[in-house]
Amino acid sequence: MSYNNYLISILIIITSYLLNIIPIAFSIDEDTELAHICLPNNKSFTSSYKESRALVVIDIISNIYKGFRNASHYTQFEDTAYGLALCRGDVSPNDCKKCVNNASTTLINTDHCPGSRSAVIWRDFCLVKYSDVNFFGIIDVKK
Repeated sequence: MSYNNYLISILIIITSYLLNIIPIAFSIDEDTELAHICLPNNKSFTSSYKESRALVVIDIISNIYKGFRNASHYTQFEDTAYGLALCRGDVSPNDCKKCVNNASTTLINTDHCPGSRSAVIWRDFCLVKYSDVNFFGIIDVKK
């Protein structure tokens, strides 16, 4: 085998390897859960807080725009719920809405954080957080 044929063979092998690896590195077809945290709280989980949280989640899912939404709602002052959703910048609006819906549903309707007044969930495409403490505009280095 001549030197030129050897180089061509090596280039073909390297090219075929890169063509197989690059799409895997830059595509995520599935939006899966990465992590979640249930934040401790001393307040009891009341039915009015549950209602406030449900209304915040509905607002976030329904009104997420350009990958971001924050909302708050209260039924009674001490039972105010705050929520935030944030999607990755490269995620389509449809996939963003699906991710926020899945993340919210997972936190509220599963055993992830039963009775917790504050929680955060990270998925491949988005982040969703709710709390009974107003965290809007506050840098959170602890949670």
